[in-house]
Amino acid sequence: MKRENASAVFAMLARGREPPAVSYPAIDILKGLSMLLIWYVHFAWAWHDASWTALFRFSWYILDFFGPSMFVVLSIVGNMAGHQAAIDGGRKPGLSRRKVIKASFLFAYGECINAFFLWRLGWFHLSGWNVITTIALFSLLLPYMLRLRPRTRLAIVLAIFVLYYPLATLVSGSLASRGITPDNLDINTFTDPVVTIYWFFFCQAMMTPLFPWIAVPLLVSVVFERLVRASAAKEPGPVRRELRRLLLAGIALVAAGVCLGLYPIIDFNAGAMEELFVPGVLFTYPFDTGIVAFLVRHVPQYLCFNIGCAAVLFAIISYAHEAMPKLRAVHTGITSFGKLSLTAYLVSHVGLLIPLDIPIELFFSIFLPILVASVAVVHIWVTRWGTVGSLEWLLGLYTNAAIYGLEYTENRRRERTALKHQNGGDVNLVPAQSS
Repeated sequence: MKRENASAVFAMLARGREPPAVSYPAIDILKGLSMLLIWYVHFAWAWHDASWTALFRFSWYILDFFGPSMFVVLSIVGNMAGHQAAIDGGRKPGLSRRKVIKASFLFAYGECINAFFLWRLGWFHLSGWNVITTIALFSLLLPYMLRLRPRTRLAIVLAIFVLYYPLATLVSGSLASRGITPDNLDINTFTDPVVTIYWFFFCQAMMTPLFPWIAVPLLVSVVFERLVRASAAKEPGPVRRELRRLLLAGIALVAAGVCLGLYPIIDFNAGAMEELFVPGVLFTYPFDTGIVAFLVRHVPQYLCFNIGCAAVLFAIISYAHEAMPKLRAVHTGITSFGKLSLTAYLVSHVGLLIPLDIPIELFFSIFLPILVASVAVVHIWVTRWGTVGSLEWLLGLYTNAAIYGLEYTENRRRERTALKHQNGGDVNLVPAQSS
């Protein structure tokens, strides 16, 4: 291949991601806000001392709607927009080659995170579900979920939520009778088939266990479906009407999660409860019966509450941009942090590599300058450097290169087939002159 041709190919491969089918400013803003809170949680997790252990854990509970659930919801909405664009463009909505390749990149990224945190489980860390691997899986399943009628999706969600407590209690109780908990799982315990079932579907120590998180794309697709269709039509009137409906739906989900989850329970994560009950200088948790259910990860009330919060914030931010179009041109450090959320999420784990025991005043005096400087660097990275070298840029390069390689291979195969037919079935095996 000639040098100028190679340069053109590389420029094509490195052009980055394709623009989204529908631009939702709320997605990057909410991702950016979420990333600020995730940085706080990761750094405070590794750097807090006993004087504010309970305060840190309580703040994690009340801010967790900005955590994994927010990213899953926003990813689903973005994938729904692409699905609707395919329908409006006359294309068959389904698993495109590009989507499968992007999912493979995310699976590899998520596996790197699993290998870091779950290395003691041997090859079983390949099946660990974190927010990245979950987003990858849901991007593959969503086209098939959208083929179901909204009522069917809601019925499945209801069944999952109703069955969650009985099934989770049954499996967890069976493990407890064997002396096995999420904290002492190791490679040897997987010889027990109940452990394997628990690990693949119910493990509350995971970030996003499949049961009941599989209900999230089903419920989110119902809540956001009408807005996505209206946005694809690009008519302000219907969009604003659907944003108001989305706001009401979000409020209803928040109310349902809170009202049905006001009773206290002990978190499945025993370590979280231990931290919450540690007496502190600034804050001591006043109750010994547990934490309200809608703040406990993975339970149905938690998912309803978090999805509702995401819908409310999405509707408010989107409505502001619809009412004031000039806001669309405003690009802040928060937006940039959201655009490079994959990269920012990876860097947020740096705090875990440098464990410290420091009081809260010293923590924020160190952490806040680090956070402000990181946001500024990411903003420059996006606005001046074109995100080159980021994980998002690598995702685009990887996807484009894989598609180019597949298309090149297919074209060469077609050329050989055509040449074979032209020669009456005989193929010229003399190698072509190299350029």
